[in-house]
Amino acid sequence: ILSARGVFPLTISVETDRRLENAEPESSETKRMYRGSNGITASQLSVTFRQLSDLLDAGLPLAAALKMASQQTSYKELKAVMEQIAAGVREGKTLSQMMRKYPMIFTSFHNQLIYAGETGGMLGKVLSRLADVTEKDEDVKSRIKTALAYPAFIVLVGILTVAFLMGAIIPRLASMFSEFQQMLPLPTRIMLNLSYFFSKYWWIPAALAFIFYIVWEKQEDKSRWVSRKDRLLLKIPVISSWVKKQEISNFARTLGSLLENGVPILQALNVTVETVGNRVYKKSLEPVEGRVRDGLSLSRCLREVSLFPAYVCDLIAVGEEGGK
Repeated sequence: ILSARGVFPLTISVETDRRLENAEPESSETKRMYRGSNGITASQLSVTFRQLSDLLDAGLPLAAALKMASQQTSYKELKAVMEQIAAGVREGKTLSQMMRKYPMIFTSFHNQLIYAGETGGMLGKVLSRLADVTEKDEDVKSRIKTALAYPAFIVLVGILTVAFLMGAIIPRLASMFSEFQQMLPLPTRIMLNLSYFFSKYWWIPAALAFIFYIVWEKQEDKSRWVSRKDRLLLKIPVISSWVKKQEISNFARTLGSLLENGVPILQALNVTVETVGNRVYKKSLEPVEGRVRDGLSLSRCLREVSLFPAYVCDLIAVGEEGGK
């Protein structure tokens, strides 16, 4: 529109950033919500988003819909948060502004979608879409947990079995072997020595594990170790394929949802990069927003990131050419 009028802006600032800069300091009640928000699950949020969408589509004002949704939920933490948000909306604040006060509950992805819905006048539709995305994410996580439950159980049983053998059974066999007065094979001697060590000095590995945990918790910057772990995961043959598929699907789903709800691509890229879990992918994607801002296509930028397969970049290129 500005170009059609012959007007060319020299500087552009995002209105939401000014809101954050001028935001009022957090109250003690808000800080208390941070500490008590860990019990709120994605399924609870999905139900709340769906209720708000239905109430808004029925013609209720936002403040009344928030109040009614808070009354319908049976979860104390979520009920308290919804009441605080409803009070802020009645004072004249927007829903996205109030949600930003609870970053441990509502992610930047939630905030950007809600802000897009408020700006475009389609908040009910966006809330319904947000409920669908949340339910899909929760379904994927539950499938992963189900798939890993049996292997985790087998590993746990194996560890307990080995610990029982090393601590109870093998020491009794050692006394029997000592009566033979013969040189035992090397593997047998190694196993007997390990059994003796764990039965007599089990507290040493336990103490080392406890010390490692304390040092890890007191370390302020864990990013270097997390980055090493993420790089290692991408090198393990079977796990690397699963990690790559998970990160790429999460990137595509998040970015697609934001674009579909009217969030500009540069803003959507910034939000999407923050939702990427693997540090290697995140670091590789950080320059993409700047290169797209300079005029390059998203597909071309992703081709330069070796972590994205060619078919993913091809599909994105087709979407860019077709405007979809």
